[in-house]
Amino acid sequence: MTRLMLVVALALIASTARATEVQRRFDWTPLLAATAGQSADVISTHRFLGNGSGCVEGNARYGPQPTTGRLMADKAIPLALTATLVVVAGQPHAPRWVRWTARIVGYGGGAIGATSALRNVRLCGL
Repeated sequence: MTRLMLVVALALIASTARATEVQRRFDWTPLLAATAGQSADVISTHRFLGNGSGCVEGNARYGPQPTTGRLMADKAIPLALTATLVVVAGQPHAPRWVRWTARIVGYGGGAIGATSALRNVRLCGL
């Protein structure tokens, strides 16, 4: 499962990368933060739903026992948005508000995912 999440994250990053001079200016840290936080949430959710702890998914949209594929598909949407914002923000004449939006979405998405992962650990144990 962890390897699959890593492959998905790397494929997402690689799909937006091009070897150009402009590419060197990109600040990839918002995308990496979002990927790390959202991956931590999916991994912890998957682990605690299947370890016999009796924990269930708290999001009513998923149901009590969502599949890992469903969780990953739901996380792909904000990661794709973050990747798009990072690419647009890295363009030579991108406005300052675009760069800030990319940072806020990336770091915010990572923080939300990490908070959910920590909540899973706190409520369902290690």
